[in-house]
Amino acid sequence: MTQSDSVRTALRAAFRAGAARNVRVCFEVHASGVVVHALVDGDRVTVHRGPTSDADVVIDAGPVLTALLTGEVSAADALAGGQVRVIGAPELLSMFVTLFHLPELPSSVAA
Repeated sequence: MTQSDSVRTALRAAFRAGAARNVRVCFEVHASGVVVHALVDGDRVTVHRGPTSDADVVIDAGPVLTALLTGEVSAADALAGGQVRVIGAPELLSMFVTLFHLPELPSSVAA
């Protein structure tokens, strides 16, 4: 499995369909050298490799993507601390972390 496949799988697993009702948005996500885009259309998400010209926002999460997805780092803190860069409306980063969330692994499993 490539790093791109891992990011795509993580986003699919993290997607919270119940939070996405009546939402249509496209996120382009850059994380640790990988670029993917996720199109949310109501309770469905499709995640593809590479950039897209249809992105509503570009999120450069660098190495903190997992921390954003688990809530270890909030969208506001990541932006304020310069850990994440956003091209587009900054509030879409908050929407991203609402729509995509992974439970944090217990420390004994995460190690």
